[in-house]
Amino acid sequence: MQRQLIWEALAEPGLEHFRLHENDLIGADGLIVGAVENQPVRLHYEVRCDPRYRFIMVRVSLYTPAYRSLLLYKLIKEAPLNFADGLGVFRALQSALMIVGIHHPDSFSANKYLSLVDKPDSFTGDALFAQYELSNAETKTIQQREKIIRAAFRSMGCFPLRRIQPGHGGSIHYAGSLPFNTNETPGSTHPSGRLHGTRRVFVADGSGFTYLPAKGITLTLMANAHRTAKEALDG
Repeated sequence: MQRQLIWEALAEPGLEHFRLHENDLIGADGLIVGAVENQPVRLHYEVRCDPRYRFIMVRVSLYTPAYRSLLLYKLIKEAPLNFADGLGVFRALQSALMIVGIHHPDSFSANKYLSLVDKPDSFTGDALFAQYELSNAETKTIQQREKIIRAAFRSMGCFPLRRIQPGHGGSIHYAGSLPFNTNETPGSTHPSGRLHGTRRVFVADGSGFTYLPAKGITLTLMANAHRTAKEALDG
């Protein structure tokens, strides 16, 4: 069986052709042509699944004209140069540029919390409110860390051209929305992962963590999920 679909994209100008075929394997092939930030883009993707729709293979290829790469245009956009001058400068410098992301550890405090607030016009009558504020000591520590890191890069011949602060909530990991607590406090979880106020509801993600390291926590999340599942089964 074979199906073919074609439609116009809604988010960006362009066109996508998609073909779904089902034989011994289930395959999906698509081709997207369009523009991103007024620059031509062509993306081709292939997906293969077994008859139960379990992934076997995914292949994606992206094409943009070499001298009009999206990265190059983003660099020009951020530079204090006109387009013509910026294009020449960054075509020569692109291979010598790098982007450095600095991530800091974070801990639970009274100034970092979630709460429900009244919102009569919403479906549930309430809304989730997030409060996040760094203390003066935390802000000073972050500034000191970044100063040391910048000095280390300068010693290697890497000099920062621009710094971007994404703001609070721009992290790659979140935690602490249902913090661990040995007391039966609403909105928190027992160290076993059980949600306080319930008997059979267990939370296995990072919601209980009251501390996040600067490094990725993928393996920690996996270990916690395994531990929580065992607690739920044994309980």
